[in-house]
Amino acid sequence: DFTNTEEQLAVVELDEPKETETWANIVKQLREDEIQEGAQAVLLGVGIRMRGRVRLVSQDKLPSDVDQASALQRLKDEIIKEDTTINQNKWVRLADDNEETDWQVVINAHGEYEIWDADGKTVPNLRPAVKSSAQNGAATIVRRLVHLTKYRNVRLIENADPSSTLARKLIIELGTNKLPDGKLGAINPETGEPRVGTFGQPLGLRARPMSVGEIVILRVKNLSKKAVNLTVLDLAPDWGISQVFPEPDPETGVAKDYELLEPGEENARLIKLRAWLPDGYQQGTDVIRAIATEEGTSFRWLELPVLDQPTTRSATRGPTNPLEELMTAFASDQPTRHV
Repeated sequence: DFTNTEEQLAVVELDEPKETETWANIVKQLREDEIQEGAQAVLLGVGIRMRGRVRLVSQDKLPSDVDQASALQRLKDEIIKEDTTINQNKWVRLADDNEETDWQVVINAHGEYEIWDADGKTVPNLRPAVKSSAQNGAATIVRRLVHLTKYRNVRLIENADPSSTLARKLIIELGTNKLPDGKLGAINPETGEPRVGTFGQPLGLRARPMSVGEIVILRVKNLSKKAVNLTVLDLAPDWGISQVFPEPDPETGVAKDYELLEPGEENARLIKLRAWLPDGYQQGTDVIRAIATEEGTSFRWLELPVLDQPTTRSATRGPTNPLEELMTAFASDQPTRHV
C-alpha cells in the first residue's frame, strides 16, 4: 500500500539516473529495517538539475575577420578547466553530443558572444555585449552562464511531492487596483496601501503588459488547514532576484524573512507591486514566486545581484533547518547536490 507512509523505509535520491542501474543516496532513513534487494520504490517527484548544460554552436557565413573557432575554443577551455581559486565553472558543463542542452553559445556577425536558450532564441537583456576577442571575454561568458543557471534553478523550484499537505493549497492571483466601476478598490488612497478584503479586477493567468509605475495587487490565499509562513520573490528582467515580501520596516530598513499567513479566504494577503524597468530597458518580464512553508524558513540564499554585479546576498546567518540547508546549495560556489 504505497499510500501508507508509515510503512516507508527511506527516501532516496538518484543523482545520475542510468538506463538499467543507478546508485542512490539515502537522504532520510524512516525505519531501522534494512533495505533489501528488490524492494519497491515509488517516484515522489523529479527535481531540479542544478548544473547547466552548455553547447557551443558554430555558425556559417560569418565575416572573414571573425575568428569563430578560436573564440569557441577559448570558451570551451574556460568551462572545463579546473580552477580551484574560482570554481565558478562547476555550475556549468559542456553538453554531450546526444544530450539536451540548457544554453547555447555562438559567435555573431559582430564578433560577439551570444547566449541562446535551448530553443535557439537569444537570451534577452545580457548587457553589455562581450567581444569574443576581449581578453577576459570567455571568463565573462562563463560567469553569465553560471548566473543564468542559478536564476533558472530558482524559477524551477517546485514541491512535487503529491503527499505534501500544502500541495495546491496556496492560491496566487494578480489584480488591478481598481474595481469594475473605475474606483480605487484594492488601494487606500490616503495611505497608498492595499485595503483589506478588496482586490479590484483579476488579470487572469496570463498577465497583460503593464506600464512603468502601474500598480498591481498580488493576492495570496492559504487554503490549507494550518497557518503557513509566506515569502515572495521577484525574478527581475535584469537577472537579479530579490525578496519583495515581507518588505523592509520603514524605521529600521530591515525585512523579516517571512510573514505568517493564516488559513481562509478572509485572511488573504494583499501585496502591492509597482511595475518598473531597469534603466535603458524597453521591455522586460518579472516572475513572481510566492513560497509557503510550515516551518519558518529564510530564502535569502536565493537572492541574486543584477547580472555581472558582485553578490550582495542579505542572508546573515547559517541554515537552521533542512530546507534552509537546501537553499544554501543554490547560493554556493559549487552545486553540492541535486534537488
